[in-house]
Amino acid sequence: MTRTIRELAGHLAPVLLFGVGCSALGAGGCEHTYRDPIPVIASAADAASGSRIGVLFLTEITVGDQGVSPANLLAPSFGARIVGDTLVCTVSCGFGTSEGRYTFRATAAGYVAKEVTTEARYSRFEGGCPSYNAGGSRTHVVLTRLG
Repeated sequence: MTRTIRELAGHLAPVLLFGVGCSALGAGGCEHTYRDPIPVIASAADAASGSRIGVLFLTEITVGDQGVSPANLLAPSFGARIVGDTLVCTVSCGFGTSEGRYTFRATAAGYVAKEVTTEARYSRFEGGCPSYNAGGSRTHVVLTRLG
């Protein structure tokens, strides 16, 4: 009888471990996290002088073909905050988690607004339970002064 119970336990163990999942066994949920935002605006500069621009104002943000509210881009983020319907970016800043084409209108005090498009991809994916993405794409914004 002991052998039968041992054989049965040997056959049921994979079903319990793989069929039930981590959380049902008290091991915690199997979740995916984003360690970094995507995209990252690494720098912003004046087109003529190359001098650094410290704060950008981003509006009309789309990911793929879908308009996105700035409020949906703040987890995770750094250097970004919302004022009205504008994402205010203290350069360098990062926002969002969806890979794909980001398009937004960027401007700064004294500069002409410019449409910026960037393909955002994570450089690292670690699978398993739990899993994560890290290493957001970097983009650079160059603006022209008014007048």
